Amino acid sequence: MKQILILAVLAMTAFGGADCKAEDRVAVKTNLLYDALLNANIGIEARVAPHWTIDISGNYNGWRLSHGRQWKHWLVQPEVRYWLKDETMSRHFFAGHLFGGQFNTTLNHYRRQGWAAGIGLGYGYSWKFARHWGLEAQIALGYARYGYDKYPCYECGRKIASHRKNYIGPTKAALNLVYYFGESKKEVPTVEIPELPIIDNKEVAEADTLPIFDFPLVDVPHIKILTDNIAGVARVQFKVNRTEIDSTLANNKKELANITDKLDSICNNLGMDIRRIGLTGFASPEGSYNNNDRLASGRTMSLKSFIQSEIQLPDSIISISHVAEDWSGLRNAIQTSSLSDKAELTEIIDSQWPFDKKEELMKRHKKSWAWISKEILPSLRRTEYRIDYQHCYEEIELQTLEEVNRCILNGEIEEAARLLVEIPSSPEADYARGVVAAMQRRYGEAEAWFMRAESRGVTEATQSLIQLRKKIANNQH
Repeated sequence: MKQILILAVLAMTAFGGADCKAEDRVAVKTNLLYDALLNANIGIEARVAPHWTIDISGNYNGWRLSHGRQWKHWLVQPEVRYWLKDETMSRHFFAGHLFGGQFNTTLNHYRRQGWAAGIGLGYGYSWKFARHWGLEAQIALGYARYGYDKYPCYECGRKIASHRKNYIGPTKAALNLVYYFGESKKEVPTVEIPELPIIDNKEVAEADTLPIFDFPLVDVPHIKILTDNIAGVARVQFKVNRTEIDSTLANNKKELANITDKLDSICNNLGMDIRRIGLTGFASPEGSYNNNDRLASGRTMSLKSFIQSEIQLPDSIISISHVAEDWSGLRNAIQTSSLSDKAELTEIIDSQWPFDKKEELMKRHKKSWAWISKEILPSLRRTEYRIDYQHCYEEIELQTLEEVNRCILNGEIEEAARLLVEIPSSPEADYARGVVAAMQRRYGEAEAWFMRAESRGVTEATQSLIQLRKKIANNQH
């Protein structure tokens, strides 16, 4: 039991500190089949890359049943999963796992005490039935090597035989009840990074007349690479049955500019390197499924080509996928609507009919379908995107940040300002520039730096903004 508790604590520590963003999900689960056999168990799963998650589970049984029967054991099973959809922890997945543990069983009057270890490959399917709850079924086959000593009764200490054996067959069967932390993939409002503030180079007061603040300082990062991402939705419109982008159509010019502006801001405003752009195109359930599959694929490819024409990026950086018909989005929208027949419409969506047959059945609800076509279907036609980017800290940059902090503590504000000119933008450097600007009474510039640092994840900037704004308000009275 101790080993499983240690494993669970370590796993929660590793995953619990992660930012549960739209796609960076964490889940805890219990296997109902094992529960039914009185085996205490827990599993933890976390997303580590697009399509990929790591799952770690542990089982424990430490009690004895009537007539001396027992199935005491502990088992640990780490697993790597590949999800067919880019939205991890949803629908089909394939998995590979290792397992190892010890057992002490008494069946048919004989006690067997030993160990087992092995490897397996499996398939599973996951589906949600509530916002944070879901079920997951999985079966796996593999190989195990095990050994045990045999005793004549459950309380006897005299060994009568020892065995070492091989096994090929099922290595995992699961029906997991799952609780998800974070949200499933959906439209994510983006945080705009403020532009670089305009630096005022006017003369400032001497150190002994500097304003008094109690700004916390930000520690120099211990990591060498800073990673971040921006997610959003582009609603580029297309002509009927066409996949080419027409920038003059509807609001396309603004939608396209939103994407290129973000990419330009990452490269030029933040000074970061783009590592990956993921595009997922969606079509609405209207018309034949095969045609919608063609449109969703072609339109996503057109958006990729547009991005490459605007910004020079290697082809390998931009990955694309598509969903021919967004029935999940349609179902969610209908469930939250005030349609009187939404129960019947939801039943059609959940049925096993082919997609085109589902559309045919829904169209028989003429009044509701007319409303759906106007109010819901247009919002389902979209491209979701995620931009991953990073900044690599140079050793001289980290040393300079250390020196800047020392100068600020010693009141050497002019020297701190000079050092900051020599290093690029980063969350920590932007925050330090805000501190220096405030100490030099350039309050407008300091506020802009603090806001920029806050938007980039520097929590100390929030407290510093409160202090600074109080100072600005007092000066105005």
